Formats: sequence, structure tokens, C-alpha cells
Amino acid sequence: MEGTFKRRGVYRYGDFSLSSSFPFILFQKKIRLRIAGEVIVYPEIKEIDDLIPEMIGSDYAPDVTRHGPGDEFMTIREFRYGDNIRRVQWKASAKAGKLMVKDTGIDEPRLLTIILDNIKPLDKESFEKAVSFAASLADRFIRIGFFVRLMTCKKLIPFGSGQEHLFKILDVLALIDEDDTWECPLMHEMQGTGVLILKSDDSSLRKAAPMCSMVVYASDL
Repeated sequence: MEGTFKRRGVYRYGDFSLSSSFPFILFQKKIRLRIAGEVIVYPEIKEIDDLIPEMIGSDYAPDVTRHGPGDEFMTIREFRYGDNIRRVQWKASAKAGKLMVKDTGIDEPRLLTIILDNIKPLDKESFEKAVSFAASLADRFIRIGFFVRLMTCKKLIPFGSGQEHLFKILDVLALIDEDDTWECPLMHEMQGTGVLILKSDDSSLRKAAPMCSMVVYASDL
């Protein structure tokens, strides 16, 4: 059975009726299956390379090298997203009171922060474009190995990678709606590259623009 949903969100379903004339076309048998559940419909994921040409072939590219060879010991530093847990220096961690790792010069994890403006009031058409763009960004960069973080009003999905993390982001974006105020924590910690998606040029979130490498207006998508 196939179904098409025109809008993201949660759709609940109840019992199903199945009918069949097999093996004889003269008779038809119908049974009712008692099933209840729901379907989460994700935002539309689109091809966005034409919308972010400056992000393609730059520091965002999958083959960028940030450090030199990984054989030479360099220093001990604080644990960061994407670090191999096997490089944790437990004695140094105990002394510092936080996880410390041996930095061997291997490439640093590539980070992308997506900030989605969902502060009231919203233009529904523009906002749906913004949500779809955020989902497309997450899909695009997680597929090439980035650690992606999502910030919205009152919601924070920390840095993570892989398909399971993408689903966490899409779960949030499937249900996101407008909110009164921006209360998302860690706005001051713009670690990694940030893409700010604004609903309009008078949004109160314009103050975050200097911390981001790219600002996108939903009305232009």
C-alpha cells in the first residue's frame, strides 16, 4: 500500500481492511486488521548545490585537509566532537577534570551548525521553504562526513554524524512550528561553520549573522 502526504508532520492511522479474490475470482474475502500507529513525514529534501555555490569546493568540500600527517605527536588538548575515544589520555583527563586527547595532527572534524529561525510571526510558505532547506543542508553535509548541529527556538540537536543523527534532525524538523522567543542554549558557542536561515530581514535573529559564515532568507528560496 502506498500513500502520498502533501505536508510534513505526524499522521495517525487506525484499522485497515484487506480484501482478496485469490485463488478464485468468484469469491472475495475481506478481513479487518486491527492496527494503530502513526507516520512521521519528513520535510522535502532537495538538491541545494545551486543555492550554496560558495559552500561547494571550499572548506566545506569532503576532501579538504586541515592538518599534516597523523603519525607525529603534537599536543594534548580538550576532547572535541569527532575525536576518537581511543586517543583519550585518562591521566590528563583526571587531572584536568574533563576529557583530554592526544592530538596527532589528524584532520579536525568538520562541523556545520544550522540555525533555523522559527520565531513568531511566521510566513507559512516561506517557513516551509526554510524547513526544507535546513533538512536538505543536514542531509547534504552529513552524507559527506560532517558533524552537524541544529539550533531552533528552544531546541538544540548537538553535533553528530551518520544516518541515525540525520533522522534525529529530521524528526525535529518534521514537527517544528513557530515559537514565542529564542531560548536555545549555546548560541554564543558558534563552533564550526554556521548557516543562519532567517524568515525575514527584520528577524531578531539577525544579531547572530556576524557569527555565521552564511545567511539565507527563506523568502529567497
